[in-house]
Amino acid sequence: MDDPLRMHLISGLRELADLEVQRTLWTGQIPHQMGCFTEAVCRAFDDSNLDEQLEDPLGVLGLGPGTTELLGRLLDAVRSVDEGQALETMIESPEMHTVRRLAAAALESMNVSPQGTDEGP
Repeated sequence: MDDPLRMHLISGLRELADLEVQRTLWTGQIPHQMGCFTEAVCRAFDDSNLDEQLEDPLGVLGLGPGTTELLGRLLDAVRSVDEGQALETMIESPEMHTVRRLAAAALESMNVSPQGTDEGP
């Protein structure tokens, strides 16, 4: 995988895996920084070109089949998140717990530290 594409993927996955980042960055508690669910998803799937290549079961962007399968499941999970609900409710939702778990698992399968993960239900 090209290094810039890999960095987009890792950056998006880390944000999707990290409950504390979601609670602080997405809610505007970090001065002069902004982020949101949609941006993290776009960084992970669009900016890395991953969304166009998930059909390759033999290794998306040089990733192994186990990682590819996890990323496909993660894409399904992010599609299940109701972005129309209150931000705090969305962050604490069971759907986001699944997103955090799958994003952390994808990072682990890539041998990349998630830098903090969800401890929720």
